[in-house]
Amino acid sequence: MLILELSLFLPLVITIATLWVPFGEHCGNPELMRCTSAGLVSQEYIGALVIDADITVTPAQDSRFWAGLALNHNIQADDTYIEAVIEHGIAPYNDDTSNYGAILATPADHCCNRLSVIDTTIQHHLHIEYNNPRGIICVDDKCDTVTIDLGTTYQVELLCVGVNPGESGSNIVGCSFTNIIIANR
Repeated sequence: MLILELSLFLPLVITIATLWVPFGEHCGNPELMRCTSAGLVSQEYIGALVIDADITVTPAQDSRFWAGLALNHNIQADDTYIEAVIEHGIAPYNDDTSNYGAILATPADHCCNRLSVIDTTIQHHLHIEYNNPRGIICVDDKCDTVTIDLGTTYQVELLCVGVNPGESGSNIVGCSFTNIIIANR
C-alpha cells in the first residue's frame, strides 16, 4: 500500500520541482527570481486545483514591486486569470502610496478589494482554490471569492515584476517562492 501511495504523489513532486518554464525574461528559479518583468509557468492543469506558495519580496531600487501567484487560462493573451498578489506602485494596481496586498480576477475586472498593508521584511502566503467557475484567492489570511470561467485548462504562474506594462528599464525585483503546493481537489 505504501508503494501505491508514493506513486500517486510522485507526479505532484515532479511538477513542483522541475516543470517551471520561463515566460518573458529568464530570471531564475522559484526560490530565487531577480526580474524586471517575468514569470515562471507550470504545465497545463485540468479540473479543480488548490495552489499555495509562500513569498518573500525584495523591492526594486525605486521601491516598486508586484509579485503574484496566478491561475491563467491563456498565458499568451493574459486575459482570463485569477491571482493572489502583493504589490506596491506597479500600474494598473497602484491606487495609493502604501504597500498593499490585493486579490484580482482579470485585467478588465478587478473583482476584489485591497487588503492589508504589506511588510516586505516578512514572508507572505498566497493561496488560490479553483473549481470552475468558483475561485477563492487569498493574501495571508485575507480572502475573497470570485466567479470566473477559466475554461477547461489553465496554468499556474509565479510572477515577479518591477516595471509598469510597456515600461523599459532594469528595475530588478527579487522574489522567492517557497513551499509551493499544487494539488488537484
